[in-house]
Amino acid sequence: MNALKDKYKKDLEQLRTSMNEFDPCGLIALESPVDEYDYLTNKVLGLRHRKESREKIRETILFELTDHFGEHIESLEEPYKTKFFQALDKFLDDSQNVD
Repeated sequence: MNALKDKYKKDLEQLRTSMNEFDPCGLIALESPVDEYDYLTNKVLGLRHRKESREKIRETILFELTDHFGEHIESLEEPYKTKFFQALDKFLDDSQNVD
């Protein structure tokens, strides 16, 4: 059981680092606490552990950014919209090794 807890903690820290680098709402850049995105990070971690598809994880992130954080990504203007989706793709790539 400790090995499972240790793996979860390790995966959470790795995913938290990637999420904070992604910083989808710009909160970390505003010096918010490092656990600011933990709600979303835990959701993504659960999806990764259940081997959900990349598209499912992407959809979940976009939904939670609107529902939980109040960010409406689709209303971003260019070039910010393109930069956001490039950063999202990078996050999804970086987080693939968490399972």
